[in-house]
Amino acid sequence: MKWMTSEKLLAINHAGEWGAIHFYTAQSTVSTFRFPNEKTAIESILGHEKVHFKLFDDLLIKRKTRRCHALWFWQIGGYLLGFMTALIGIKAAMVATEVFEDVVISHFDQQLEWLKTNDNELHDLVSYVYQDELSHGVIACPYTEAAGIIYTPLRFIVRILTETMMFLAKHGI
Repeated sequence: MKWMTSEKLLAINHAGEWGAIHFYTAQSTVSTFRFPNEKTAIESILGHEKVHFKLFDDLLIKRKTRRCHALWFWQIGGYLLGFMTALIGIKAAMVATEVFEDVVISHFDQQLEWLKTNDNELHDLVSYVYQDELSHGVIACPYTEAAGIIYTPLRFIVRILTETMMFLAKHGI
């Protein structure tokens, strides 16, 4: 894909992890009073996202690559999406998690194909993060299987919002 450069992929992944931190922070906050027994699972995912962000941040600094100018947008968007879905309940929160992570995995699949011949260091980092992202979908799976068809509109909305953020980041908007 002609828009791909290592610098752009690094900045996009960094921003995406920033958004994910705020997505799961919001879910964790709401879980305290809405579904406290599920907070541990959300906190586990949040811990992974913080590690991912730090890894991408360290590489950005090492390579002197500029950060995404719209980090604030990722922060607000991630927090609002996490907050609103968690307010609905644990099933909605996990449906959002499943879809959010599915979009991320698809994004990483595209990256890994390009990175394997263009940037070994970033390829290895994305491969590592990819495995954690797959595990987040596994954590969400028992809830999403129980969610049923009623959550189809939510799945669609979360997918469109997440893919829109990716599109905007890829095209520097």
